[in-house]
Amino acid sequence: MAAWVLAHPPWQALSRVRLRWDILVKSGPWTSKQSFSTPSTSEETPAMRQVKAYPYPEVAPDTSLFEDSTDEYREASGGTGAQLNTSEISSAGSDHPSLLLKNLVKQGRFQDASRVHAELTGMGVEILPHPVYHFAARQALRDHTFSREERIKKFMKWWSLFPSYTEVDGARSVYSIVTEMLRNSTTLDVLLVKEFAVLAASKGHVFVASEVIPVVARYTSPEAALGFLEEFCRTAWGFKRSLVKQSANDEPSQDIGRAFYVDTRNWYSLMISELAATQRSCAALDVLNLARARNIPITPAAYTALGQEFYHDVNLGALTTTIRLARGQMDGTSHSDYHQALSIAVRSLEGLREHPPSPNLQEAQHTSLSQRSGLSTEELQRLRTVDLSDGLVLVGLVRLLKRSIKSGVLDVPPTRLSKLVGALLQAGRTSLVRRLRALAYRHSQLVPLWALAEMTRLESVGSPLIHIFREFEAHFHVVGIPRGIADEVWEKPRTTQPGHIGPGRPPISRKLHPGPFDIHLVWMAALRRATSSSQVQRLYSQFLQDVATSRDISPSTVQFLASRSFDKAVDTPAIIPPPSLFNATHFALFIQAFQRFDLPSIARRVLLDMYHLGVKPNYVTLNAFISALCSVPKDVPLSRVVDRLVELVNTRSPPLGQPLLPAESLPPTLRRHNHDAFISAHAQALRRKTLVHIYTGVLARLLLDGRGAEPDTAKIAKQFVEKVPYRPGRNPFTDAVLRAPEIVKATSAGPAASAET
Repeated sequence: MAAWVLAHPPWQALSRVRLRWDILVKSGPWTSKQSFSTPSTSEETPAMRQVKAYPYPEVAPDTSLFEDSTDEYREASGGTGAQLNTSEISSAGSDHPSLLLKNLVKQGRFQDASRVHAELTGMGVEILPHPVYHFAARQALRDHTFSREERIKKFMKWWSLFPSYTEVDGARSVYSIVTEMLRNSTTLDVLLVKEFAVLAASKGHVFVASEVIPVVARYTSPEAALGFLEEFCRTAWGFKRSLVKQSANDEPSQDIGRAFYVDTRNWYSLMISELAATQRSCAALDVLNLARARNIPITPAAYTALGQEFYHDVNLGALTTTIRLARGQMDGTSHSDYHQALSIAVRSLEGLREHPPSPNLQEAQHTSLSQRSGLSTEELQRLRTVDLSDGLVLVGLVRLLKRSIKSGVLDVPPTRLSKLVGALLQAGRTSLVRRLRALAYRHSQLVPLWALAEMTRLESVGSPLIHIFREFEAHFHVVGIPRGIADEVWEKPRTTQPGHIGPGRPPISRKLHPGPFDIHLVWMAALRRATSSSQVQRLYSQFLQDVATSRDISPSTVQFLASRSFDKAVDTPAIIPPPSLFNATHFALFIQAFQRFDLPSIARRVLLDMYHLGVKPNYVTLNAFISALCSVPKDVPLSRVVDRLVELVNTRSPPLGQPLLPAESLPPTLRRHNHDAFISAHAQALRRKTLVHIYTGVLARLLLDGRGAEPDTAKIAKQFVEKVPYRPGRNPFTDAVLRAPEIVKATSAGPAASAET
């Protein structure tokens, strides 16, 4: 009993109590100068600071100065030689020099961990991989005190210490880093995403391909996207081969080869689908040809997506090539289910090639949507059109809206949804709006619609630009919108406006890819809040830079950019936006803005900038162009304006409008596939459509001003009929102008060349 008391003194228990009281003491703020082995700076002595600054020795100590560990020492310590096998301890990593580094990262002391990492690396010590280092990698992404290059370097330093797929199941940690890059970061860093994915593939974490390939395909050039895909495949295959034990023939096992075969098929198919979805169908066809030349199969869904894109572009030659490649793969497929899926895809593409789209297609789609949403056609019509001023009617519409949201299909335009939300907020039903929003965010396909409706509501009530930009940034990748202005706006503090939904926005797993309607609303909000013509011209310069970069066109070919100097740091986009983000409707916004600030000459030349960028005009730009012609003085004949615009159109051939893969990146057997026929047909169609819009706009302006009987009108009408190969029935607005009595009289007065069909 006395021996037990002597062996267990009471002050050991008291020391444990003291330590527990120390834990309750609130520690002070952490400083950059605090070290992992010293107290806070306020308690450091000069000697401690000198010891802390003293570096580790560059060479290992001389072990001959110490006595060898013998059995006497081990017996005195209470153990045996077998229990204290130092080789086993070292292999377990319990006394490895990198153990200190791992503990520092666990404690969140990343500055000290960086210093220890540098010292261990300088001494040539091998750092053991561990999943805990992904915390330091995520912290490097969040630390904006360093430049972009330094953050990438710090991130890759820590991410390289993450273990491979065979050592630990680190899917959760890897996905947390993907979330940090694709959701939590304000600006998407595509270069960092590519480097992270390649390093992840070298460790066997190839499941990141489904997250990374869509981002790389959308926000880089097709050449860079294809280069990344090939590097990713090579790296992943190198890791797969490292798993195979060396055999006599040095070949990988059949199971690993089959798994990689399926992965490669999915990765190439995903790349083709994303390129086709962003109006890069010609580059997608190049990737398809390259994959089939290497005997890489493609999924039926990718064939269907690419063929439908060619059908909408009226590129029947490329559609025929797609069908031929699908048939070739189908003939070489032995699996019955896969053969049947390819057969269905081929038959659908052949139907697109042989039959025009049905005029009742949109009506049929609306009928199917109403059935899937659980609403009848009458209920869906009520939800779209009924007046929102009556409170009882509003209650019924909310019930219909809730039923439709629960089904996951909401066939309501964003403007109508914004009015419904605005009516509920005006009625004081903020909590109801929050519940509807939380219900909609459970369905990922409804999040873009709700976000666009919310931005539309903020724009309609005149909210500050900061609210619209932050709503966009919370849901979409920041690409294709004004730069410089957004950087200043995001630094301002958040404020709550009357009628604001308030905090508590449901979280989203990933940021979404913005669409043309989202981009259109942001540019419209920025232009409406511009206070000077110089701001509008700067925004137009940024917009043209975005469009030119997305279509792989030199900015010097655009007349507006060639005549002006711009700030590359602000005007040049950091991310290459896809061509699908921009269309002719965006240009109409700038025509209206230039008119508002009395810049009619620039407004009329927007059509030329569209032509030089390969953008086809539509009825929205036609109406804006007609309005811009109002500012032409009465003493200036419009025929002079027409002649100048037509001359500028005829003196330059337009580009294709979408980037292609360079011939050098394709095998020699595929370099013959250069889309020459399609490029020529596209250029002719774009020139014809631009000339039709110019003549139609000028003639419509003359008719609206009551000047149809003037000789200038007859002269322009004759030029239109004689020089432009227009076939009636292509444009209803042009047909209406040509049927006007004044135009019919002018065109039938003298000889005119027959229009080409």
